[in-house]
Amino acid sequence: MFISFRGEVVARVSIARDSSQSPNSNNTTKRIWLPSDMFEFIKEIPGTESAEYKCLLGCTPEHRADGSIKYVSVNNTSRYNARRHIKVNMFKYFTTS
Repeated sequence: MFISFRGEVVARVSIARDSSQSPNSNNTTKRIWLPSDMFEFIKEIPGTESAEYKCLLGCTPEHRADGSIKYVSVNNTSRYNARRHIKVNMFKYFTTS
């Protein structure tokens, strides 16, 4: 899938599943594959079908009330939050001078 801004393609996001998990692993959860040059996997979120990723696009991360970094949360069946994060950051990049 391509993400465009004002008619120009600014990113390409694949819909493939993450194949880095070992076949012998007890963890049967499959994660959505995200480009490694845009996102770094941080951890699975316990009790949900989601994982946290660190954005590598150069954006300033938000912080929670306790001071910890708030990473991008992505559901294992949808890339919506990652796509939205890229679109918002690309919009900021192209509109700031």
